[in-house]
Amino acid sequence: MIFPLCNFHFPLLFSRNEKGLTLVELMIAIIIGTLLALTVGMIFLTTQSSWNEGWKKLNLQRDASIAMYRMERAIRAGKSVERPESWVLKVIDPDPTEPWKKFFRDGADLKYEKEGWEAPEIIINGKVNGENGLTFTVAPGDKKVAIDLKLKEDNLSANFVTTVKCRNP
Repeated sequence: MIFPLCNFHFPLLFSRNEKGLTLVELMIAIIIGTLLALTVGMIFLTTQSSWNEGWKKLNLQRDASIAMYRMERAIRAGKSVERPESWVLKVIDPDPTEPWKKFFRDGADLKYEKEGWEAPEIIINGKVNGENGLTFTVAPGDKKVAIDLKLKEDNLSANFVTTVKCRNP
């Protein structure tokens, strides 16, 4: 016995001879679709916001790390250090061609300067956190320098503290 496909029907789905959807079924489908789209959109926005905040924090820590590395390297290569202000450090170099290097805070910028340069180089632009954002502490008669660097951008902050000693006599 062969059953032709065209005569086969689904009595539970089409009990009446109606085709299409009613207005109520259509409205329920639209509401469910809208809720799904809103849920997916909120998940995307939350993920994007978290990603952006993590990226900003990473950049802030990277900037502080690079600045600390450059200051540590210059201090270690130096013969001695001078601290005319708490936010200025002058490193005396044993090389007579470059007698000194200077790190200092200028507003919210961290700058680096060598003798003979026309203008200082900006290491960190606009992120040094206020008056105490960069402090150098040098013990009298000692070649050790304690560096405290505080950076702030938007609502994020990074604080790096280290002690470095001059290695050259």
